[in-house]
Amino acid sequence: MDRSGSDDGMHAGMDTDQRIAELERVNEDLKKEIAERGRAEEQLTASLREKETLLREVHHRVKNNMQVISSLLKIQSGYARDEEVRGMFEKCQNRIRAMSLVHEKLYKSKGVASVNFKEYIKTLLHDVFWSYGYGVGTGRIKLKMNVEAVSCGIDAAMSCGLIINELVSNSLKHAFPAGRSGEVNVSLRVTCEDEFELVVSDDGIGMPQHPDFKDVGTLGMHLVVLLAEDQLQGAIEMDRTDGTEFRVTFGG
Repeated sequence: MDRSGSDDGMHAGMDTDQRIAELERVNEDLKKEIAERGRAEEQLTASLREKETLLREVHHRVKNNMQVISSLLKIQSGYARDEEVRGMFEKCQNRIRAMSLVHEKLYKSKGVASVNFKEYIKTLLHDVFWSYGYGVGTGRIKLKMNVEAVSCGIDAAMSCGLIINELVSNSLKHAFPAGRSGEVNVSLRVTCEDEFELVVSDDGIGMPQHPDFKDVGTLGMHLVVLLAEDQLQGAIEMDRTDGTEFRVTFGG
């Protein structure tokens, strides 16, 4: 009797059973690995949420601390009899407000790593106009804003906010004397070179002629140049052709 056929069938059956058993083991291993990865992802997600919550709390506390400092400066300015000294206190308040606003936006935003530039600048300009007694879109000095919906890190946002605060404040204070009406323009866009371009201009009387605007000697202008060139690692130019225009370009 020839048993080779039956032996071959038996071996084939054993091989099939072994393969099935091996596949079942592999399948179980894959299930365990998927479950472990799922638990790891859940832990990572929970950790990220916890860190985001902590960062939001940090931004909230920084904002509150800055508001306290601003309030102290306001109280102190009330005791100053000299108008120049009082003005210095007010400028410091505005600068602190510009920095505080970044932390407020980060605290309220979906992400805690970048700031929505458009919303930040819109709120900042409203505050600056209000602090000088002007309503945005009303009164003799109008505001024109053209800001693209871009996001950037906290350092760049804060530097840009301070630059805008200084330049717009300077326009509102000096560019339209004796009840003169006019317009302040603020724009921010991303250029084709993947750079940010910030432009702040007005159609007022223009800045006094000076060989080098970077060497004017005022604290505000010194701060603007320092922020543009050192903090943003960018370049700043000024044009007196029609009023005053400042153009700041920096990397994204």
